[in-house]
Formats: sequence, structure tokens, C-alpha cells
Amino acid sequence: MASDNGESTGDVFLPLLAGSVAAGLGYLIGKRHSTAWTEFQKTYEEQLAHLKYNKVTKPYAFFRDLPQSEDFYVEGVLAYLFGLPNASIPMIMRCLELGLKDKYKRTEGKDPPARLTDLIDWSEVILGRRKELAHGFRILRNMIHGDTAAREQDASETIRHVTTILNLLYPFGTLTHSRQCGRCGFQDTYQHHAGELYLGNDIGLECTGCRAMSTVTILFQISGGRENG
Repeated sequence: MASDNGESTGDVFLPLLAGSVAAGLGYLIGKRHSTAWTEFQKTYEEQLAHLKYNKVTKPYAFFRDLPQSEDFYVEGVLAYLFGLPNASIPMIMRCLELGLKDKYKRTEGKDPPARLTDLIDWSEVILGRRKELAHGFRILRNMIHGDTAAREQDASETIRHVTTILNLLYPFGTLTHSRQCGRCGFQDTYQHHAGELYLGNDIGLECTGCRAMSTVTILFQISGGRENG
């Protein structure tokens, strides 16, 4: 997949690796002395650890092709992290719908079906009836037709399976991003393989100017610019 500025196939040029937007929220909450705030932070950390364990790779190529989708994805993941599965699932499913409609129109050359279930059926044929995908498609169909309160596990599974589908529809191999050193101001360019870019993963970065080390956590992209500091 070629980038807009001529780099090698598979590069996805997005402003990227957000330091800890959500993590910062969690730790600020943790500074409160209220038991309720402490539980809130605990929920956040447990849910993030679960996402990290599942190695849910952020769908950067999807965001590149449909930039408006990022807000929905971020809201959906945040809602899950803070224990709000009923708010999380609709946002993540909206991302799936946007991606499937876009791919359907590009592939079939006509307007997509109105129903999400029809789009899911179409994508299952396009992506192949592989065993690991079939389970995810069944879960997503159940989410559409379900009328009971969602559990945190439901939101986690929705994020995982929707993201898997989006990364198959919008594949990428590597991600290149720039970051300015908070100590010396030198601006480096880093490249990461898709396998590293899963939610919650901590990546160490060394400044080539002063050799200072810093860590970024794969959470949420800062839109419209580079992360500094």
C-alpha cells in the first residue's frame, strides 16, 4: 500500500503514537482519595491490560482512509476502558459499518446495503470463511440482534473482532512517525511494524540527538500534529 509522499509500500503516514491520553486520565483519577475514584482507576488498568494481552493492533490504515472514523474508535475504546460497555459497543460497531460501506462501494462500484448484517455477510465472503474470522462474525451478529445489557467482555470482544476485520480490509505493514525530543528538541523519525502497534503496548524510543530514552504507549492518536515531549 503506497503512502501519499512516496515512501515504500505498506507505510502508513499518520501523526500517531499518543503518549498516554487515556492513561493520564486514569492516573489523575487515581490521585483522588475517594474509594470510587480508586475503583475507576482499577477498572481502567484492568481493561487496558486485557486489550494488551489480546494484542489488538490499532487500525491505522483505516484511520488514514476514513479520518472521521478515529473519533468513534477512540470513544469506543475509552468507554470500554472506563467500564461503560453499553457506550463502547455502538461506537465500535459504527466504525465497522463505516469501513464496510467504504470497502463495498470501492469493490462493487455501487451504493452499499443499508443493513449492517448484510454488509457483514458480504465481508465474510470477501475475507474468506476462515475459522478464526467465523467466530468473530458470529459475535458481531449477536451484538446487532442482542437486547440485553452488554458486559465488559462483550465490549472487549467487539473491539477485538471489529479491529481484526478492519485491519484485514485496510492492511498495513509498517508505520512511520516523527517525534520531537523533549530534552534537546531533536526531531527523529521512527518506523514500527504493525505487530508492535497494539493497544496498551509500551514502546521505548531513543533520541539520536542526545540519546535520551522515552516511552510511548499505543493508545490514541493526537490528530493533526506530532506528539511532542
